[in-house]
Amino acid sequence: SAPHIYAKALESLLPLSPGMSFLNVGSGTGYFNSVVSELIGPLATNHGVELWPETVAHARQRCCALNKGSIEFTVGNIYQLDVHFTTRYDRIYLGACANSRSKYLYRLLEVDGVLIGPFQMGHAQQLRKVTRISETQFHVEVLGAVQFACLVEPDAVPLPPPPPPPVIEPEEEEVVHEEDEERTAVA
Repeated sequence: SAPHIYAKALESLLPLSPGMSFLNVGSGTGYFNSVVSELIGPLATNHGVELWPETVAHARQRCCALNKGSIEFTVGNIYQLDVHFTTRYDRIYLGACANSRSKYLYRLLEVDGVLIGPFQMGHAQQLRKVTRISETQFHVEVLGAVQFACLVEPDAVPLPPPPPPPVIEPEEEEVVHEEDEERTAVA
């Protein structure tokens, strides 16, 4: 995300206090998790979910180098998460645009929790602030029009290329000349 989007998201997630739980969907390099950790502290639940293993490895390495090893990064796709059997969070940031069918992600929020993220609305995207009022009610505030890359749906995740087929070298045929054979027999 662009710096001004992170600033708007951070402002919209306030108040953030020590011990609050945070989920960053599309966590990338872990930058935003690191920023939020300054406000929620090292003992808080601070999770990042990212599709790409190399990016998760980089995020872990960079956060450990900053003594932020308590931030947990996971390789995964948020669309494959069962919202009925997972942790609920006080604060959530979506780093990519959720499709119009993704309102179920609201259920990842604790009551009084806040989610900030872009959602697809027809051909446009809206940055939304969603506050969970009760177990069944949510308040949605549109913060403005934005343009983000879309969250990747599981069917669209490119699979790694298959390994190349093994190269089977033909066995070398031993060529024996008659004169070499005779010398070997005599020797």
